[in-house]
Amino acid sequence: MDITAAALPWLQNAHLSLTSLDAAFSPIAAAFPVARFLSSIFFLLRTVTVNNSDSGNALEYALRWEEVETLLPGLFDIREEEWAHGNQWALQTMASAATTMALNNVQSSIATNSA
Repeated sequence: MDITAAALPWLQNAHLSLTSLDAAFSPIAAAFPVARFLSSIFFLLRTVTVNNSDSGNALEYALRWEEVETLLPGLFDIREEEWAHGNQWALQTMASAATTMALNNVQSSIATNSA
């Protein structure tokens, strides 16, 4: 699949070059907010690696980073669906507004010509 911002307009602000992230021993408090943030910026990010260690909280952090990796594809799917639904809603709203404006113009024209 050729993924470009032109093909998927909602990717306009996404960085398409980052596909993997080495979190090393980076602390992480919760997987979901981190995955949500990363998925909003790095569309192609799918692999997150960590350095496993028995020292301190490293194992706990490693497990959370693995959860981030698991969450990323699903978050992308959600973003894609939201864009599709939002785009459909926007088109329907614009069509409705255009129809209302056209009817108002016709009524105004009739009122002006009748006077």
